[in-house]
Amino acid sequence: MEKCDLLDVFRPKALPTLTYVNRYVDGDETYEEMLKRALRNTGTLISIAGASKTGKTVLCHKVLSSEEIVDLSGGQITSPDAFWEQIAEKLAMPLEYQFAQDSHHGKAIKGGSSGGVDFPFLGKADFSGQAEFSRVEGENVSYKVGRSRTALVQYMIAHKLTLIIDDFHYIDREVQIYIARTLKTEIFNGLRAIILSLPHRSDDAIRLNPDLIGRTTCIDLAAWSLADLKKIAQKGFGMLRLPVGEDAIDEMAQEAAASPMLMQEICLNLAWEMQEHHIQQVDKTLLAQVFRSTAKSYWHYREILQNAYQGPSQGRKRRKQYVAADGTIYDVYGLLLTSISSNPPVLRLPIEEIQRRIRRILGQGDIPNKLTIANAAKHLADMIKTSLREHDSIDIKDKTLYILDPMLLFYLRWSSGWKMN
Repeated sequence: MEKCDLLDVFRPKALPTLTYVNRYVDGDETYEEMLKRALRNTGTLISIAGASKTGKTVLCHKVLSSEEIVDLSGGQITSPDAFWEQIAEKLAMPLEYQFAQDSHHGKAIKGGSSGGVDFPFLGKADFSGQAEFSRVEGENVSYKVGRSRTALVQYMIAHKLTLIIDDFHYIDREVQIYIARTLKTEIFNGLRAIILSLPHRSDDAIRLNPDLIGRTTCIDLAAWSLADLKKIAQKGFGMLRLPVGEDAIDEMAQEAAASPMLMQEICLNLAWEMQEHHIQQVDKTLLAQVFRSTAKSYWHYREILQNAYQGPSQGRKRRKQYVAADGTIYDVYGLLLTSISSNPPVLRLPIEEIQRRIRRILGQGDIPNKLTIANAAKHLADMIKTSLREHDSIDIKDKTLYILDPMLLFYLRWSSGWKMN
């Protein structure tokens, strides 16, 4: 097999064509096969739910080419008008189109147009009643046609385009309901549409909408297993002919915290180090160096976590201090962040597990009770979410802390810039 180029093998920020991993649903069907089957079913809205950075967008781009997709960002859809404006921008349609028609080969124009009109950018579309009479020059009639929402949908249907709305959970509830009602009508007419959301927010206006029950195919992406993450490294390092052992691949998969994007980035950085310095053996020292250099890409978390480390303002009141087994002094917020960053890296931490980790940090000293930890976890999550308003970062629900962003956890573990000691 011919040796591949590094930048073609590991692609954390693009579609990883060479190291793409087909994951199976219940052991007998891949997510790609499931999505292809759903797209064949005309009149069906497709809802894909999965944790942040787990491959929802990559899945769509694996099944559909870029030329077949009209992709929208939920974070930019602030109103019904903004929804249609994004579609129009993606299709590069102007607000109005002016053209001339031979009066001998068409109906007389009296303030409006009837019948189908062929546009360079629209194909055959019905603009009845939308034309504005302009002027008559000899035997030609010049007039304008305004862009309409119907025309946008007709164009997507005629050209077999698929509308994809990413981060649907960011959209205001009332606008979500409007989009759901719109899609109900248009998928019946032949529009193909896919909604991408987080698992715990995916059932809002789509999956619980009575009008869409029976018209929606739900694809829930499971968290990436260690075995599937390891396949990325096994494929890639094999193509590059780099000797990376299974123990090193195991450790990288653990640190990637169920994120294929982070696994791609770690592998890319390790491969670069090995090629640049002609390294033939990967040890823990090299891995730690690669993890720290990878964490530098997420420097934007530094100030946010520094503020979270200090906790909410207390005024003159001083929080209780705790002395760790290594002599470090923490308050409850420093303890909480340090416990999240300790081994093993996990994205779901019940309060009881956080307390166990704190016990390991403090040794035999006094430890915060569960209520204190739960309250601190809530304040911590609120502070981080306030700083990252349009980002899935951290949440607390049912006495469990959820790290929604694997990169946030990775930065906590491999950068010391957020620590205030």
